[in-house]
Amino acid sequence: MQTQVYLTGAPRHDMVGQRLPSYLTITPETISKGLAQRILAYASKRLAEAGFEKLISTWTTSVYTLDADKKQVNRAYTVKFQNDKGGYIEVSGIYTQNGWPFLDYGYAIGHDSV
Repeated sequence: MQTQVYLTGAPRHDMVGQRLPSYLTITPETISKGLAQRILAYASKRLAEAGFEKLISTWTTSVYTLDADKKQVNRAYTVKFQNDKGGYIEVSGIYTQNGWPFLDYGYAIGHDSV
């Protein structure tokens, strides 16, 4: 399991005030092994409850957050389950309380080029 902590760049706007995309920077910080395992177990349970258990059992996993600028207790985490062809299912916006996951935003599905 891979863990990464990203820092979101400062908000940028064009001349008419519309928001432009933000840049993500990987930080040297990591997510602790114990916290990452608890978040992964939570996400696996959520997907198993939705009937995806057999589908994701052989997929690679990663845990990441885009909230490097926040305290660790205020971060939202995402678990990404990805297959060999680049398809993935994520459980995103996982919040923790006292180091234990308890709430999430839901699922995301997509494809990354391999």
